[in-house]
Amino acid sequence: MDDESLESNECNDENSSTVPPLSTLPVDVKVDKVIQDAIRLIVKEQLSKESADTDIDAMIATCAEFMKSFIIMGYDFDDNAIAPIFYAKTDLEADALSHYMQQYFVSSMKHGG
Repeated sequence: MDDESLESNECNDENSSTVPPLSTLPVDVKVDKVIQDAIRLIVKEQLSKESADTDIDAMIATCAEFMKSFIIMGYDFDDNAIAPIFYAKTDLEADALSHYMQQYFVSSMKHGG
């Protein structure tokens, strides 16, 4: 296969809805395809992460309108634990929030047992 047919094949891959199986492609094109697929996946994951970060920032801003300090813990819709979000503007608020959280867990342990 010459360079012109490889280039036209690459253009067809981008514009067509079906992509030929890797086993039918020349080695150079296979490597290019694997690299392109990896880059697409990384970009897709990054965009998804940026969207999730934007959603979290919006949630924090909304909560901050109604509470001086807070902690958000839980699971996303895919049952993955989210990293706890600890929001306090000052050391005093952070200390008070930590103290309140300790009281809450100790109280729930007493009543749950």
